[in-house]
Amino acid sequence: MVDFVITSNSPVQGCIGIDINPGSIGWCTTNHHGNPIGWGKINLDLHSCSTEQTEARLAVAITEITSRALATKKPIVIEKLDFSSKKKLFLRGRKYNRMLSGFAYAKFFELLKSRCLKLGIQVIEVSPKYSSQIGVVKYMRRYGMGSDSSAALVIARRGMRIYHERLLARYAFQTSVRPEARKHVFAHWQRFNKYYLKVGSRNAWFSSPNLTGSTSDSSVNTVRTINKVVKRTSKA
Repeated sequence: MVDFVITSNSPVQGCIGIDINPGSIGWCTTNHHGNPIGWGKINLDLHSCSTEQTEARLAVAITEITSRALATKKPIVIEKLDFSSKKKLFLRGRKYNRMLSGFAYAKFFELLKSRCLKLGIQVIEVSPKYSSQIGVVKYMRRYGMGSDSSAALVIARRGMRIYHERLLARYAFQTSVRPEARKHVFAHWQRFNKYYLKVGSRNAWFSSPNLTGSTSDSSVNTVRTINKVVKRTSKA
């Protein structure tokens, strides 16, 4: 019988978050404050691949992830495997749904967990709920990250039990989402998500001048006025 010993440091010292998408895997490494100290994405083209080719390409991606975890002695944080809820949280189209229901998605986590066990790397599973939206709104522009890496940052922070995930006031104003007393933070993200999905892609929404998907001057001026009010309120 082989005993596997976990050699990773405690999650409170930082983690590596993973966000899997069609065609790529976003990752982000955090320090003990939960701030990003490294991020990127691993291209993963599995289109028209056989089972053997899929497993081989997944193995290459997993080797890169686990090598980084070994070098930094950080646990790896992944999303809990839940096909049905994952589809409901962020409807990314047929390509994304095929990935969720297909062989590759489940196989990736199976191979990753197996390799981490052999290497002594701790694996932490967290809910991926609204991680894409939270990442885009709170971290993408702030750190100059891609949308996949910003989602991975949210997942990493959840692995550290850091949950500062309130919807920022300026986005609540812009999307008519109003904070309401005694409601879970996800209730606000759920309302925001209904607006967010009407705009299109994450990058298209966030790259617009007014952060609403619209480029009209009136919208831009409205947002500027709102932001000034928010700043004055925060200073008061």
